Amino acid sequence: MFIMALRVLVRHRLRAGLTMLGVIIGVGSVIAMVSIGQGAAALMQDRISSLGSNVIMIFRGHAKVRGVRKVRPTITVSDAEAILRDVPSLSAVAYTKRGEKLVDPCRWRDSVVPRST
Repeated sequence: MFIMALRVLVRHRLRAGLTMLGVIIGVGSVIAMVSIGQGAAALMQDRISSLGSNVIMIFRGHAKVRGVRKVRPTITVSDAEAILRDVPSLSAVAYTKRGEKLVDPCRWRDSVVPRST
């Protein structure tokens, strides 16, 4: 049986070579994609762990209306103050406010310095 399989492989070298090439490329691409996914997961885990075990970041929400991203003012300064007041295990809350201003003719981003309460 084994000798018959070798004869078929020798007779059809091109087919056997292309099949082997396809298998090698397929296995290589699966290994590469798994490695990229694991690397990205490890990078995100390192970034999150570098923040420390006692840091929580909350961002305002946004919605897409007919394909256009609209920012909703969902979190306010009074919300940050209420979180600090209502959660006894917090020692501080820092918040920032960002906005965009249209300055002739370019769009510049402007940020307000964080203020702690």
